[in-house]
Amino acid sequence: MRLFSFLTLISLVLLVASAHANVILTSVERKIDLDSQFARIYETYKVQNKGSTTVKSVTVCHIVHEKTSIGHVVAKVAAKRELEIAPSLESKDLPSDVVCHDVRLEKPLSPSASTIFNLFAVFTEAQTPYPATIEQNQLPLMIYLNNVYITSPYEVLSQKTEVTLPSSRVKSYTENSPSTRFDKTIKYGPYENVKPFTSKQMRLHYESTKQFKKVTSLVKEIEVSHWGNVYVEEKYELENYGPKHKGAFSRLQYVKMGSMIQNSFRDMVARLPPKARSIYYVDRIGNISTSNVRPSASYTFLDFSTRYPLMGGWKVDFKLGYSVPLEAVVSRSPSGRRHLSFEIGSPLLDVFVEDVEVRIVLPEGAYNINTLLPLPMAESRDVKFSYLDISGRPVVVLKRRLMVPEQEMTRLEVSYDFNSLSMMREPLLLIFS
Repeated sequence: MRLFSFLTLISLVLLVASAHANVILTSVERKIDLDSQFARIYETYKVQNKGSTTVKSVTVCHIVHEKTSIGHVVAKVAAKRELEIAPSLESKDLPSDVVCHDVRLEKPLSPSASTIFNLFAVFTEAQTPYPATIEQNQLPLMIYLNNVYITSPYEVLSQKTEVTLPSSRVKSYTENSPSTRFDKTIKYGPYENVKPFTSKQMRLHYESTKQFKKVTSLVKEIEVSHWGNVYVEEKYELENYGPKHKGAFSRLQYVKMGSMIQNSFRDMVARLPPKARSIYYVDRIGNISTSNVRPSASYTFLDFSTRYPLMGGWKVDFKLGYSVPLEAVVSRSPSGRRHLSFEIGSPLLDVFVEDVEVRIVLPEGAYNINTLLPLPMAESRDVKFSYLDISGRPVVVLKRRLMVPEQEMTRLEVSYDFNSLSMMREPLLLIFS
């Protein structure tokens, strides 16, 4: 049975490879940046069409292990123009740890012609704690797995890889001649004439003092009031997903060691809109006073600390709220239609969000509601009732699985019609009640 499965896998790989026989990669340069909690991969592809027909798209593939997810992937040509990229249908015929995308070229590639494009991808939870549990005074070690060679359905004439680690303290790493290591950098290649889907595991084991912050759940409510403000409240569940803390926690040892304790964090920074005001930061117990607001021309920065240090595996939940002037985020077109523009992600720096739900609460009486979304999101409608509401306030509900820092500054747009006379409902109810 195992032999049959193996032969089936080999035949599928050969089938996919033969479908790409008209394309060769004359050169691929890959840089893997592990100097954070993410794995960020930068690749430069030089593509040549050696067939007799034009080529419209090129397939790029990556290794994705266990909990690892591709949070963001973008392809651009040398002039920084973004190319269309989408998941490849052929991924289903490949091993479960291989994920492919099709990059649509700027213009069809004629026979014998060549082109160059760059690809950037962000991977979450690509670095795995090993050991998985450590004591309070131990340093965290991580393992990163990948392919020494470029995972590709095409033949690669020349390729090389450069890996940047978070520390020069490396326990072990895969050697594959030619390969070298200096300080925090490991280089593989150049390798010549590499066949499609050639594989050799790259295993790196190293010390990392980076903070592994993950928001497991974010519910962001944006409530529009035509009386002058837009109110924002964000509910967070935050986790330290580094090596899990083992044994008892010593507050005395934590105070003595201070910043020397690497497997914990407490300080956070939120980047709020420049005109944010009435800022609050609370948890289940109540207000948390360990916060400081730093205004600037572009943003309002909120420095705050969690109520207690987050050791590996520990979690905390809290709320962050503020308001912004209506005119700062809602505009009105000559036809009278209103347009709300707001950042869709979390304002917390250097985190990623596993599950995000954005709720846009519009004024009672808003109608003809349309959305323009910068990212694929599941969209639905709801109704919220508040003080003196009669029919309720329409709510646009947006949900998405996984959002990384590169996506959190993108803005959603919601347009709607609204009769200003609707604002008189609540005052009239108060007068005549």
